[in-house]
Amino acid sequence: MKLGMFTSGYQYYPLEAAFQDAKRIGYDYIELWGGRPHAFPLDLKRGGIEQVKKLIEVYEMPVHVYTPEHNAYPYNYMIGDSSQRKEAVDYLKTAIEMGKDTKLPIVLRDEIENKLEKMINSSFETKIEIPTDNINKWKAQYGVSDGIPLL
Repeated sequence: MKLGMFTSGYQYYPLEAAFQDAKRIGYDYIELWGGRPHAFPLDLKRGGIEQVKKLIEVYEMPVHVYTPEHNAYPYNYMIGDSSQRKEAVDYLKTAIEMGKDTKLPIVLRDEIENKLEKMINSSFETKIEIPTDNINKWKAQYGVSDGIPLL
């Protein structure tokens, strides 16, 4: 298992502080928060991507996840008029483009849909065993008489 650090907790600090701490603490990778001042997609497109690439190299800390901010910024895919929704989609396309530029692994939607469909439609047996010895000892010790039979 690998552990990553999500940089949104460092949103009031320079991005480099997150990379420094991730390296010092021993994290395996960074989950890059796509909000300002760290990695807002439009800032990355204007050249900020180079700073992120430099931090990856200097701290030998890869970015495995890029999470563009969809909640705290004026982009909402579900409300507003068509021009607002178009801006939101354009924003997300820019975020995807910037993620590709950091050489992040890309997960294709078709791959996810096919795997999920197979998992949902497959049948498999699940066997769960619950050890009851300690429960029965407790019930006998305290004379539980609430109608719960010994297991």
